[in-house]
Amino acid sequence: MDNVIGIKQLYTELKSITQRVNAGETFLVMNHTKPAFRIEPTQPNKTPQHTLRDLAAITFRGPKDLSKSVDSIVYHS
Repeated sequence: MDNVIGIKQLYTELKSITQRVNAGETFLVMNHTKPAFRIEPTQPNKTPQHTLRDLAAITFRGPKDLSKSVDSIVYHS
């Protein structure tokens, strides 16, 4: 649920609102009686679950010509 605030409140409480957004809160900023914009946290930078080194270590244990297997699955041939 958005916290509804006015532009003046945003201006006067910018530092605390920024801290609250960083903590995960969302704000809907109103210009008089109309919604002007929404302030929401950005997606956190997640560390990748796997690195390229992990990918290089994976060995494929299937038929060497995988394209024929894929074609038979996709096109039911």
